[in-house]
Amino acid sequence: MVAMSFDIQISTRQPPTRAMVEAHLTKVGWRLDLSGDLAGDAGNMIAETRDLLRRKRPVFILDGPHKAEHEELPAPVGRVIRGRSFLTEMNLPWSVAGSREARRCFALCEDLARECDGAVYDPQEGALVFPVLPTSNRPEPKLTLSRQLTLEWYVSRADQATAAHFLDLLADVMPVAVPTRFGDFEPLPHKLTDPGGREQFLESWTSENWLFFWKSKRPVFGGSVGRSLDREPPPGAHHMVRISIDINASEIAGNQAVVEQTVELFGRVAAELEAFFAAGYITRDVLVGTRGAQWFGRDTENFAADWITGPWWFGLPSKATWLTWFGPSYAPLVAPALGELAQRTDRGLLVRVGPTPMDTDQVQTLGPKLPAELVVGRTPRYGPVRKDTGKPIVVGSDPTAAAVVPPLT
Repeated sequence: MVAMSFDIQISTRQPPTRAMVEAHLTKVGWRLDLSGDLAGDAGNMIAETRDLLRRKRPVFILDGPHKAEHEELPAPVGRVIRGRSFLTEMNLPWSVAGSREARRCFALCEDLARECDGAVYDPQEGALVFPVLPTSNRPEPKLTLSRQLTLEWYVSRADQATAAHFLDLLADVMPVAVPTRFGDFEPLPHKLTDPGGREQFLESWTSENWLFFWKSKRPVFGGSVGRSLDREPPPGAHHMVRISIDINASEIAGNQAVVEQTVELFGRVAAELEAFFAAGYITRDVLVGTRGAQWFGRDTENFAADWITGPWWFGLPSKATWLTWFGPSYAPLVAPALGELAQRTDRGLLVRVGPTPMDTDQVQTLGPKLPAELVVGRTPRYGPVRKDTGKPIVVGSDPTAAAVVPPLT
């Protein structure tokens, strides 16, 4: 999961109000539709604009103000504000970072901080935006290259009972993985702690939108749920539901207790949600901001090559992973190939290649080779014809169904 929102934090001695937001918008001539209110835990404010077709598009969400202790403030903000304060957070779509719209949002936040005696902090940069203070000659690092551990579970159901069980498993095994904010568009509009937040999460799990996301607490970045489109699958394909969470593997490196907690979560979710397949794999060189948001850059490893892409199940991937789970439908078919690598349970087979998360090139030399008839095939996808050779350029590949796909229910 890549970063989905751009955040701005406003810490103030007095709580900002909706009237202050409206006054600023009027002053600068920025026409936005506002709904909700700045009411702390009782709700948030959503600002929307309209495109040329008069369709609404979210611009930002203001969440808060929430009471904050001084020790909860980022260090640069703590230099400006002493004692208790009010924290209000603005969430914007990541795509607007650096744009004119983002600058207008920063101006609004600065105006609120100025009126309410406070400060504006940019978590992505780890820097104080307002007020401007003397800075050190040594700039803080803005981005860190990290290894990301993705846990993916493939199940056949997308009902609310599955969603509720998933939330309960997160809370029981790895509480920091419990969603904090979630939704199916940027910025993520819902909080699990809001009144009715859990019910909204369960409804989102089964909504008409085939994909939705959430954020979690460090070292967990967040997660997502995607399911097959509501139509007949392509030839040889099957419907599926993909559940995933992303963890900062660099942050948990050296903490074997958290690694074991992660493995326990992987196995319990796979077994108790009756996953027919699951995997845990590393993506290298993911960019991580100072507050923990992550996204993919030009040099980020492309793990998706030869992996499960798109909304359909065509069969097992050929690529080995650090953690792998085979449910009851696949277990008897792969057991001979797994040998002593597999930990056998009454609900499936768990393969763990090594005590700590391993990179893909390391795993390929240690992982099992699955029966060819169970593995997805690849058909080259061609682009333009090269003038020098007269042959088309291979631009990618598309999956073709495995010769054998057992019943997935």
